[in-house]
Amino acid sequence: MSVDMGSLRPYNESLRVLKNAIADRHAVRFEYVSGKNERMHRSVEPVSLHYQYDTWFLFGYCRSRNDYREFKLSRMAEVHILPDRFERNHDAAPQQMNFEKLRWNNHVNVELRFSSESIAKALDFFYDAERSFNPDGSLTIKLKMDNNAREKWLLSVVLSFGTDVEIVEPYDLRRTLKENLEKMLQTYAMV
Repeated sequence: MSVDMGSLRPYNESLRVLKNAIADRHAVRFEYVSGKNERMHRSVEPVSLHYQYDTWFLFGYCRSRNDYREFKLSRMAEVHILPDRFERNHDAAPQQMNFEKLRWNNHVNVELRFSSESIAKALDFFYDAERSFNPDGSLTIKLKMDNNAREKWLLSVVLSFGTDVEIVEPYDLRRTLKENLEKMLQTYAMV
């Protein structure tokens, strides 16, 4: 696999620091923003870097939580290598694939229908999803999503398509989108 690191300039320094820390078995410290928008400092024994969902992740042993965790590089700041080398053997660590399996234990099936005006953009966003082209020129995308962690991401993507997409299922996601749109209308009611 080839990745153009030049196109990922915001991550270049963090990736370099983390790659060196993994190779030299040094712990790292960084400021992190959790999925609950909590800012915290974390000390981690880095195990691997991986790229998925259009972002970089660090997989490592979190000394704060005393367990293995994944961290999004986009939420990390002030990444520093600590002077101490870690002795823990991470060869027997649960691999990130195990985290993937756990992540999908709470999944929902999502079906989206895109107008013919947005097919290229939809394929760019959902390149690995099941897809079918409809007789009217629209595109149906079916995918499995983690109900908790990915809902906000999916809603923001759906909103970026404007009227060129419809959430076909699940109903709960349709309702959540409608509630968000109503809140947005209230925000701009005075315009």
